Amino acid sequence: MRRFPERTMGDHLDLLRSHREPNEVGTGKRSVYFARLTKRTLMPSDANPKSDESCQADASKWDRPVLKQLWNLIRQEQDIEGWSKGRAFEYLVIRAFELEGATIGWPYRVNYPQRFGTMEQIDGYVHLEGVTFLIESKDYSDPMSIEAIAKLRFRLEGRPAATMGVVFARSNFSLPTEVFAQFCSPLNVLLWSADDLDYAIEEGTMIKGLRDKYDFAVKFGLPLLALRSV
Repeated sequence: MRRFPERTMGDHLDLLRSHREPNEVGTGKRSVYFARLTKRTLMPSDANPKSDESCQADASKWDRPVLKQLWNLIRQEQDIEGWSKGRAFEYLVIRAFELEGATIGWPYRVNYPQRFGTMEQIDGYVHLEGVTFLIESKDYSDPMSIEAIAKLRFRLEGRPAATMGVVFARSNFSLPTEVFAQFCSPLNVLLWSADDLDYAIEEGTMIKGLRDKYDFAVKFGLPLLALRSV
């Protein structure tokens, strides 16, 4: 039987985006796109990525001072030695909850028994007071777009109805993204901005912040609560 290369959902989205790239003669947009893609592909940290086990072992050693230092580096878009872009952010979020005693799951891959390959890459989860929150962490400098919310909602459709999602952003959320998350039904994705992380990591209130955001969503039907205002 012919074996096809394994693709994640993210690979398929990237493939779709590549087909949408402009191809006008003389604009140079397509050449710029592929130059950027090639540069990203050839980065040393991506060429030899850390294994999931290695990432987990390293992240498990981070104490609160180290966590704060790492968050400052990520906020300033500084490279973290030995970690590919975005990977350290995923583990930082999960470790921040673990340090406060939360029941967590590290980032993992979902493989179906039919051997379709890796179908999903989950950035971890947090279990709090009977509710499980799937985590999506985005290390982007631009305001977060609707795509991350839609992608997480699609994943939640395959989970038990009580499962919630949380999108953590290194930046903030665009107004269209906030509106989209607010009016989607059911409201099952909470938004966690960079300012929320600044506050929660500094104060050691990740669990309290998640509880406050969930309670706020239940009471008022809104996905975004500024933790400094609580």
